[in-house]
Formats: sequence, structure tokens, C-alpha cells
Amino acid sequence: MSILWPAFALFALTMFSVLRLARMRFAAARAGRVDPRYYKVFRGEGEPPELAAASRNLTNLFEAPTLFYAGTAFAFAASWFALLAYWIALGAALVAGR
Repeated sequence: MSILWPAFALFALTMFSVLRLARMRFAAARAGRVDPRYYKVFRGEGEPPELAAASRNLTNLFEAPTLFYAGTAFAFAASWFALLAYWIALGAALVAGR
């Protein structure tokens, strides 16, 4: 069961990002920094840079972790050896990403 904790943490981070982006968008619309109609079809003036960055971050959280979740499911179903190999691969990916 401990292999699922990283997946739960990533899911929590994704949900936190969803709520944060929603709060930021509502605040920007209330302050008049962005036209609320922009979010209907995502056309027009666009978002301020901080909203665009938060939006792109959320998009990345939906796209990139697919292999992470697949690896988690594999490690959950496999033996401790697969779990060890999974963590080594994750560590290598973190080092390579720096």
C-alpha cells in the first residue's frame, strides 16, 4: 500500500492546482484584469501572465504524470523488486531533469 502514497500526493497536488487556478481566475475576473467571457471559448485578449503560467502548470499536471501513474500501478501489482526498480527510475528521471 505504501507505493500508492506518491500517487496520492500527485493527485492532491493536481487538485490543489485546480482550486488555486479557479481562485486566481475568479479574482482576476472580479478585479477586471480579464474578461470573464474569455473562459467560454478561450479566445480574445487572453490571460495575465501569472494566470497563463498557472494554467500551463495545471495542463502539465494532467499530461505528464501518465507514465508515473502507470508505473505506480505496475509497482503495486508487482513484487518488491519492481518497486525498487521503479524508485530508481524515478530518481534517475529527477536527476536527468535538473
